[in-house]
Amino acid sequence: MRGWFARHDPTKQFANVEIKSDAQKILVGLVSGGLFVGLHALSIQLFRQHQDLISYAFLVIVPWFPIAASLSKAESSPEPARVSWLLIAVAFAVWDVGMASAAWADLVQRASPLVAGAADFFYFFYGAVVVAAMTLSDERDLSRRTLIPDIIQTALLGFLVYISIFNVIPLSEIKPQPIDASLLVRTYNIENLALLFIAILRAAGRSSQREWRQFDRIVVLFLAIYGLTAYIYNGLVASINFSSCYLDPIVDIPFLAFTILALNQTKDRAQGSSRKSHRALLIDAMGPPLFTLCVLVLALRVAKAHPYVGVASMVISLLTYTFRSALWQSRYLEIQTALREAHDRLELLYLQDGLTGVSNRRAFDASLNVFWQRALDSRGLLSLLLIDVDHFKKLNDTYGHLAGDKCLVAVASVLGEIVSRKSDLISRYGGEEFAVLLPDTDQNSAIKIARQICAKVRNLSIPNQETIEKYLTVSVGVATNIGQIADSASLLNSADIALYKAKRSGRNTVEVFDEPRPCDL
Repeated sequence: MRGWFARHDPTKQFANVEIKSDAQKILVGLVSGGLFVGLHALSIQLFRQHQDLISYAFLVIVPWFPIAASLSKAESSPEPARVSWLLIAVAFAVWDVGMASAAWADLVQRASPLVAGAADFFYFFYGAVVVAAMTLSDERDLSRRTLIPDIIQTALLGFLVYISIFNVIPLSEIKPQPIDASLLVRTYNIENLALLFIAILRAAGRSSQREWRQFDRIVVLFLAIYGLTAYIYNGLVASINFSSCYLDPIVDIPFLAFTILALNQTKDRAQGSSRKSHRALLIDAMGPPLFTLCVLVLALRVAKAHPYVGVASMVISLLTYTFRSALWQSRYLEIQTALREAHDRLELLYLQDGLTGVSNRRAFDASLNVFWQRALDSRGLLSLLLIDVDHFKKLNDTYGHLAGDKCLVAVASVLGEIVSRKSDLISRYGGEEFAVLLPDTDQNSAIKIARQICAKVRNLSIPNQETIEKYLTVSVGVATNIGQIADSASLLNSADIALYKAKRSGRNTVEVFDEPRPCDL
């Protein structure tokens, strides 16, 4: 016995055309695959004296078809799916090295134990590379970080499985201990079932993005066909007393099937979502610790016969898992930081006026009560300025809305220059109105600030020909939490009354409740 096994929808517009094209490609692939299998069987019949050599030649050649198909898919796939396709190509290459080792051991006389044992090791180890390809994270940034730890863990798993079965360190000069043929067949069948189970479980834990749907579908189908043909091949070879060369053509089937599937999975245009379900997230979270647990259990078993190897494997596995967990944690912290920054940006946009860059009415309403309560608790003063751009409607009608917007930006800039304390709050209160909260500011200081605002806006000399001043001006109402002003609503109402008086008094004026003030400094 050779022991090789023993080891969303297209758019409606183009649907019919694409279905026919895909069907033609699959038909061509099936015919080509059938011809290859037929040629393999025919060559064995025609060259019976050299049937081992002929059959081995076909078996060494056939893995290169899926290798080429995997490399082609890797070239056209984005990361991290590209890495998974490359790892699958490596898995087929490892399997092919095992087949070449078996051919060398069978065809070359007096093959060394190293060559004889290499075939079974590579047949087993190919499965570890498949597991590495399947367990790779489908998140790009994370897959780059965890690639090496994942490969180390899977390589360690394959290494320990081989030692557990053959009780010898692989690729050493020590010949593997004899193992019952039926036990070996069951072992390989279990390995194939385990690979299929891991592939199905990982597919269930993926996001639904197109490149991963294609990859998972192809690998799962390949492993199912591989396991079935391996079961048939090994069972027949173990039970029928004739040369296994006549059964070798069925070995070609899973590799040719993979090639056909990979080269005909290019029309899945549904992009899918990168969001994972709770089930997928649970599988992602449980996978690494369970995988490490399996490695530790095998290392404990190996430690009985090979204590140094077992202990070293446990240490490497734990260090790798710790390193991988640290990478996950760092990624989690990066995501948390990014989320906080995004939240801060959104909150800023939520509370900021898009035109002028100062706080908006929402921020003012939320801050007024806070500022009032703070002044009440500290028995301090709080002044409020309400500022209105004079004759703004006429300015818009005469010069256009774009000019009006520029005027509002200019007024906000003046407010920012004069009201410069971090504790103050400048807000756009309405269409052409602004509000300024001045904590720890008495009435006289508030009046002085209001006069500076009024004068500086006028000194900008922004034309407004439809008014008496012929330039852009503002009116300001001032209120401070003294006298009968008992709450924040009264403060706002008092400032509004003062602003109304300023506008009624001819504009370009500062008013403080019942006390008119000239605008001149």
